[in-house]
Amino acid sequence: MSLMTIDPEQALLGGCLFAGLSAFRKLKCKPQDFWPEKHRVLHRAMIALAEKDCEIDVATVAHQLQLKGDVDRAGGIAYLAELSRSVPTAANIEHYDKIVRTTARRRRAKSQAKELAISLDSGDDLQTALEAATSTLGHLASDLDVRAGCSIKDALLDWDDERQRLMTQGDGLLGEETGLVDLDIIWGGITRGDLHLLGGRPGIGKTALTHQIGAHVARNGGRVVVVSLEMNRRQVANRLLTLQAAHRARHLKLDSRKVQQGAYEANSQESRAIMQGFEDLARMAIHIEDNGGHTPVSMYHSIQQIMSKWGGIDLVIVDYIQLLKTPRSIGVDRIQQVSWLSRELRKMASSLDIPILCVAQLSRALESRADKHPMMSDLRASGQLEQDAASVILLYRQDYYTPERQDATQGVAEVIVSKNRHGGTGTALVGFEGPTCSFWPITQAHQQQYWQALRQSQKRRK
Repeated sequence: MSLMTIDPEQALLGGCLFAGLSAFRKLKCKPQDFWPEKHRVLHRAMIALAEKDCEIDVATVAHQLQLKGDVDRAGGIAYLAELSRSVPTAANIEHYDKIVRTTARRRRAKSQAKELAISLDSGDDLQTALEAATSTLGHLASDLDVRAGCSIKDALLDWDDERQRLMTQGDGLLGEETGLVDLDIIWGGITRGDLHLLGGRPGIGKTALTHQIGAHVARNGGRVVVVSLEMNRRQVANRLLTLQAAHRARHLKLDSRKVQQGAYEANSQESRAIMQGFEDLARMAIHIEDNGGHTPVSMYHSIQQIMSKWGGIDLVIVDYIQLLKTPRSIGVDRIQQVSWLSRELRKMASSLDIPILCVAQLSRALESRADKHPMMSDLRASGQLEQDAASVILLYRQDYYTPERQDATQGVAEVIVSKNRHGGTGTALVGFEGPTCSFWPITQAHQQQYWQALRQSQKRRK
């Protein structure tokens, strides 16, 4: 067997015979990932040895094959010896492992594509056939990337690595910062591997807040994906451009609609700030997914492609969860649909080890209450959302309900951390500017004025 003609499966098995048990235990491939039967038989023999903590070499594998009567099915002892001589080093064994798993996934994808073609040619319902194919392909997209379990020692080493990172970082946050200091103090940052929900009534500023957080992460070198199911890419770009221009020159009081319309004079301070913002944004790692037909499966596939291109993702924003599509098999019950979506997003965040910040609509039932501050029970269509989320953030603006009042409640938003698996709960007060759709820190004095004005407003309602 020539090194010039050896294939990755042979290189992988030969590397295991060369390097032994310690190298074999690093592999992620499974017997079904190998194409010829003899390679599947050999891999199963190695698994049996590893389960007994036996060393893996030509002699032990040959003995295991003899015990099972599988010598001929494995290609014979001569083939086993040939494999062991074919690889002079095990340095690339993990690379071969990845190639074998990826090739196996391609085979299964091709097989599924053929089945889909046969199904369509036979007159099967289009929607049913596509949903079945999408589900299968989605599993194929994820089966190479699901994190395996580990020993407590490995978990402690991971914990220590994270602790060292946080100590070096020095800001006391467990995850990505939002750029709003008072919120970060309560929330502790947007943690990786978790689903985070941001809920609020329509038009209260949920999308604006997620865009601002995403822009802050990207501005500081992070890689951000915006899955926009309601706004198209031009609208998202306009929002982000206005935010960045306002970040550069907040004193100019920009207006998002005027930015979109090109209403500012060519050489004005506003136009210069917009052009500077344009240049800033063009250098940031922000990817916009504006496919309104996304399902969790298709979203997973898109995110994996972006992760492969960028080498990682620091924040995924989903706007908003109730607009994601569900397979027909989930049924038409809205609570079941949203529950399924919630579980899928939580699994996605965990398996890809990414933070997902997902917008959620709140039930209109809160409008019938005298106090319209939102609660977790207002999350529309599902209590599963509350259960799956590591944190639930609710947005409230008094001026949303009393725009006519001219007091300290105007231009202030309450960002309410209602649930926080990794930290505390509480309310952060921030300023809100409607024209730029942006949020800003406000002084302690302004916060005290807000609470006083809010209490007076509540007394008057009583």
